[in-house]
Amino acid sequence: MVVQARPDDDEDHALAKELLVARYEPMVRACAARWLDGHGSVEELTHVGYVGLLKAVATFDPELGGSLDGYARRCVSGEIRRYYRDVDRQVRARRYGAAIRQYRTELPDRQQIMLLLRFYGERARDEIERQLGRSRLRVSRLLNRVTCPPARQKG
Repeated sequence: MVVQARPDDDEDHALAKELLVARYEPMVRACAARWLDGHGSVEELTHVGYVGLLKAVATFDPELGGSLDGYARRCVSGEIRRYYRDVDRQVRARRYGAAIRQYRTELPDRQQIMLLLRFYGERARDEIERQLGRSRLRVSRLLNRVTCPPARQKG
């Protein structure tokens, strides 16, 4: 079944999408269960999977070859992976945020700017190199020094 939107048959298009969602429900649930690893529930991942399924239905082009089954499975899995990537970024940002804020005040201005660009501005290292006029090696060393500070001496 191929679903292609046409302005004169919105009801038919909606019905076809409904049928496809019902047909692929077991596949979406199986993908959600497969990716479950402690973050979220099967239901939450199933909802994320349905987003991927709807994207697959909207973007599938039968003229390119392949089946909707395989394409839908890849889209559902991709959407679940994106969800985990985004959740992981949020968790890392919260975890490092407090430590970085505390440590940041002890750093020279240039290193503070580098931290802000990298972790709060989400800039890539090459963008930081260009903006600060530093070599790749220098930026990498400074970021490593800032993100992995030596253990503080007790005493």
